Amino acid sequence: MKAIIKRELASYFRNPVGPVMIGAYGILSGICFILSVVANMSSNMSSYFGIWLYFVNVVFVCLLSFRFFSEEKRNKTDQLLLTAPVSLFSVVTGKFFSAAIIFTAASAVNILYAFIVGMFSKLAIGDFIIQFIGILLVGYAMIAVAIFISSLTESQIGTVAATFATLVIMYVSDSVASLLPGWMEVALKSISMYSRYSDFSVGLLSLAPTVFYISITALFIFLTMRMIEKRRWA
Repeated sequence: MKAIIKRELASYFRNPVGPVMIGAYGILSGICFILSVVANMSSNMSSYFGIWLYFVNVVFVCLLSFRFFSEEKRNKTDQLLLTAPVSLFSVVTGKFFSAAIIFTAASAVNILYAFIVGMFSKLAIGDFIIQFIGILLVGYAMIAVAIFISSLTESQIGTVAATFATLVIMYVSDSVASLLPGWMEVALKSISMYSRYSDFSVGLLSLAPTVFYISITALFIFLTMRMIEKRRWA
């Protein structure tokens, strides 16, 4: 797994792609921070960690999805991975953890924003820690979803579009569910990503949302492994 992680991280920084993506996260999150916190002269970062940063996550994960399995297929290097003497678990989790490292590095800019708030007012450090944990958990779940989608197609544009559509559906599903009857309502609410994130955004650490994001992450990593295994033996 370590070899896969090193390979993937090197691919992000062998050219400007990695730094540009991290820079894009900083710019987008900075704009959101200014609009939601600075412009309102508020020390409460809940609105920033709410829908603003959630959609920064969506955009960033879509950018990351360019470099998952669809790129391997396009460059015809996927066969090297499929025939290499490494387990599918190492291949998939290696890609996941490398993307998670990039995401975590980009998300670290939020610590700077918290420091800025703390310079001018009293920062609720406990709330910020929970908010930061929440944004990481939801980001990791989004990455797992994106990796699975990338295993289905060799089109990078298709991967980005499908990832964006899926994550938006998982955002609006809770609102749409209330308009539907019976099992359809239950099914849509069960995949709602944002409704469970709202607790974290206001500084509330709850067990159920934490388990949900970890479960979503594990589920889509498992599904990706099954999809690649199917291709390996096809």
